[in-house]
Amino acid sequence: MTSSPAKLPGRIRQIFRWRQTVGLNDDGMIPVGFDFLRTEPEGAVFRFDRIPIPAGFFSAHSEPFASAVRFRGRSLPRSQFGGLDVSHVDTVIARRRAVNPRVRGERASDVPLEIVGLALESMEPIEVHAGRHVELWDVNVDLSPRRRSKGQTPSPDTAAGAGPEGQSIA
Repeated sequence: MTSSPAKLPGRIRQIFRWRQTVGLNDDGMIPVGFDFLRTEPEGAVFRFDRIPIPAGFFSAHSEPFASAVRFRGRSLPRSQFGGLDVSHVDTVIARRRAVNPRVRGERASDVPLEIVGLALESMEPIEVHAGRHVELWDVNVDLSPRRRSKGQTPSPDTAAGAGPEGQSIA
């Protein structure tokens, strides 16, 4: 079953394609908690053609960057997991309230989400034109230390025997 795309800021939702698997608690609710995600091994593509990185961002004479970048996940810092060595997770999403899965035809309630862990890197350097030169840049994507990455997604649909297990969010 596929839900509507998550409404996350900064086009972040376009970077990820993941499988979210959550279980119901004894009350039939999806509890407050975390989803630990891994970017697909073949990478995820982020296109900068509609919102280019502005001129001068990379260096004083760099031109706008408006190409696609393929990202792969990298391990989050051990501090994200209380010192444990968790190397297969590159994204952590926090569900900020319990969710009552809806039945087909019922109005969906929005589930508040926040990206609380993010670690991506470009699969190859990007080429940035700066005057007559081309500069190669490795790109890392992390959370902003000043702006929280909050958003929302509709609650999952449990009609026709489909549960929240395996719900796709793209």
